Amino acid sequence: MAAVASAGCLVATAAVVGPVQAMPAPQSVSRVAPLAGATLPTQLIGVGSAQQLIVVTDPTPTRYATLTAYQKVGSVWHRMLGPMTARIGRNGFVKAATRVQGTGTTPTGSFALGPSFGSGASPGTAMPYRTFDSTDRWVYDKSDPSTYNTYQPSGNWDNQEKLSQIKYGQYRYAVVIGYNHPVMSMSASTRPHASAGVNTRLGGGIFLHVTKYIPGNSHSEPTAGCVSVDAPQMKALLKWLKPAKNPRIIIGSRSTIVRSSALNASSAVKPLMTTRTIGYSRVGRAILAYHRAGSSPTRELVVIGVIHGDERKGLAVTALLKSMKLPTNLGVWIIPTMNPDGMRSDVRGNARGVDLNRNFPYSWRSTNAGTSRWSGPSAASEPETKAVKSFLAKVKPKLVVIFHSPLYGVDSYGAKSLATVTRLAKAAGYPVGYFDCTGGCHGTLTQWFNHSYSGQAITFEFGSSTPSPTVVRRVAAALTSVASSL
Repeated sequence: MAAVASAGCLVATAAVVGPVQAMPAPQSVSRVAPLAGATLPTQLIGVGSAQQLIVVTDPTPTRYATLTAYQKVGSVWHRMLGPMTARIGRNGFVKAATRVQGTGTTPTGSFALGPSFGSGASPGTAMPYRTFDSTDRWVYDKSDPSTYNTYQPSGNWDNQEKLSQIKYGQYRYAVVIGYNHPVMSMSASTRPHASAGVNTRLGGGIFLHVTKYIPGNSHSEPTAGCVSVDAPQMKALLKWLKPAKNPRIIIGSRSTIVRSSALNASSAVKPLMTTRTIGYSRVGRAILAYHRAGSSPTRELVVIGVIHGDERKGLAVTALLKSMKLPTNLGVWIIPTMNPDGMRSDVRGNARGVDLNRNFPYSWRSTNAGTSRWSGPSAASEPETKAVKSFLAKVKPKLVVIFHSPLYGVDSYGAKSLATVTRLAKAAGYPVGYFDCTGGCHGTLTQWFNHSYSGQAITFEFGSSTPSPTVVRRVAAALTSVASSL
């Protein structure tokens, strides 16, 4: 019996059988109006004659990266899709020339794209596309370099990946990344062979495909070397790609993919902001976190603009934090809203009617069923609560600030450090308040974080009036100043 390979993207075993499983609630595709004059593609190594370009860069220690799609019209590049969250190999980026199969690394460089394949019908792509069946496989037989890292419509090799046996839907949609092999057809009537063979040490099976989610887990999984995005985004990318535009993908940290002259130039672009999907709302809307950092970050600040869907004044601060200059020692995670359903409907709770700021597990109790302050059927019952809990457990920030209204002031109720509250209030130009939820707070994000971690969480009540741009700038500056000194 033929062995099953540890593929470039996935670790498949003979025990992995059965149909492709459904993914959890989809992430909304990050679409933007075409942005003319995008500067990054003009600074990259390996663009060549490509008119469509996918750039995967800004890796994080947790093996996320940012993917952005660009298209060239005339002499001008336009941003078409993204930036969006991507997963990369569990052990990060490595130079393509030194990569070794089975190391869980994603090769860096510039690669052609195509053909494409998937477990179902074509989503409407112009790329060559094959709906695979039970006989289709990707081959990694080191004894046969001419077929190594190629699609084969049938047969048995010592090492092979049977595409139909991948369990969690990663191959719902996929595009071949032209690493360590010529881009070949996926015709069921031909058996591709590389005339000169390939370097079997470098491995293969590097694809752009759908991100893996294990049922019951709110977070996605890194790959074994591929690049992955959520299913709706992968579908959008496939529909956008055009073979006539010679599409390419460029992968790597900025120091490896940007020309040295551009890196050293004063006009060099700022690093792209990392975008991460940290979870989904009850009806499947993505909860997004954006990360920016100074040049040498040693501490993290998390800012949550909206937890109650009808209290949105914090959005002005989160928007400003995406572009303002940061202290060199500070990283900032920006979550505009952890309650996208409530915000969409302009109500306090989520789509189930749960007040998310009464749903955290510390000091939780069942109260106010049938009202806008319902604490939920159990502690941390809501997917939004679970997502933020899991995210904060990984980041462990020095400071978390959550915005509310219509009260006015920086809350000292249950504060871990009254000195920090006082400093923040003074820098922001707000009074120190004492907001006890009309008799005693329970199940709040601030209480739970302060009880669970060494950092501190603070509730910031913006008041009933819309803050002026001057106030927004002062509050944002206060957040970064105080967080950088903790």
